[in-house]
Amino acid sequence: MHDVIEDSDISYEDLQARFGKRVADTVRDLSKNKELPRKEMFDEYHERLKNLPKDILKIKLLDRLDNLRYLHLSPIKGKKDAYIRNTEKHYLPLAKKIDKESYDEMVKIINNLKESNNL
Repeated sequence: MHDVIEDSDISYEDLQARFGKRVADTVRDLSKNKELPRKEMFDEYHERLKNLPKDILKIKLLDRLDNLRYLHLSPIKGKKDAYIRNTEKHYLPLAKKIDKESYDEMVKIINNLKESNNL
């Protein structure tokens, strides 16, 4: 559900009407602003993640961890490389601060992918 605003036609207002303000705010906080140019969108998003409450940020970190677990299945090598670099730059520092278990697992998966040349 955390990606519903950026991945569908469902709006913040739709979510708020159906699930309440807290859920809608959380989903909005975890969504990229697709109205911005691509680079600005990602810069703003990564900066915003740094300021989220830990419980909300943890949702994003666990989503990233889940995606890493299945990254080896992607047939696109360049996508894997970019995903790992992005994870190392933006998500590992956040995970290290708030969720050591997720951080350790992310590092392990990344190292395994690099060692197996499965990139």
